[in-house]
Amino acid sequence: MAMVEWPMNNVEPGTSMAAVQGDPMEAMPGHNIAPSISHETCVIAEFSTDLAGLADYLDAVASDGDAEEMRLALRRAAAAIRLGINDKTGSAG
Repeated sequence: MAMVEWPMNNVEPGTSMAAVQGDPMEAMPGHNIAPSISHETCVIAEFSTDLAGLADYLDAVASDGDAEEMRLALRRAAAAIRLGINDKTGSAG
């Protein structure tokens, strides 16, 4: 499978998503519990605003030829597109 370059590749290991996204709670004294976000949620959120990246991801998965991976990629793509449309229209899902 081809390697897809992610914006998150340059983030140091152990950095919380809150710090990456600029969460003001991250700067609060005594706030030592980083919020967690699943890989699936992160991938879908990233692709909801990066359709070119989504297309590259689908191309890479399709070139690999694995039907199960393609099913997962298409599910992620549908969720990302739905999220992107909802973000633009203010719909709740």
